[in-house]
Amino acid sequence: MELKEIIKILKDNIKIIIIFMVIGGLMATGVVASRPVKYEGKFSIYLNKAPVNPNMAQNYNDFYSLQSLSNVADFLVEWTGGEDFDKNDPDFKLKKKTALYLEGVLATDSEVRAQELFDVVIGMIRGKIDQLNGSIFAGAQVLISFSDIDISKNSFSFWRYFFAGIFGGLMLGVFIVFVRHYFKN
Repeated sequence: MELKEIIKILKDNIKIIIIFMVIGGLMATGVVASRPVKYEGKFSIYLNKAPVNPNMAQNYNDFYSLQSLSNVADFLVEWTGGEDFDKNDPDFKLKKKTALYLEGVLATDSEVRAQELFDVVIGMIRGKIDQLNGSIFAGAQVLISFSDIDISKNSFSFWRYFFAGIFGGLMLGVFIVFVRHYFKN
């Protein structure tokens, strides 16, 4: 099949292609309009070692301190991945950025709910660190601090979805035209 034939087939069936493009654009518009409003809260967690008690013999240098804090950060990421903080809002992720710095992101349906979920997460993480400080880290305790939560409304790019729907409709329309031409001959 030559290029002239392909162009002729497309010109003869341009109405079908346009119909599929319109349907794709309308479907994309419907998908974007039906999405619920989501709020995303971002916060940071900072780890540090507690000041050394001068009465304790200390063989604990900064390298090992950094290494143990990195292990604590790894533990917290794994632990929060398996922990179910709230059955209604499962969208919570904790990522390790550096040995001493973690970044948390949670998503929910309202700003108030995001703040409540943030408080639950902080309480559980502090409880776990206190538990570890009472047992494993009794000699060299870990301090943990949190930034304030930055809550923002997630917005969807309407035009990006709309044009993606039109493009998908174009591809599907061209495919249908050539399948129709194939079975016609």
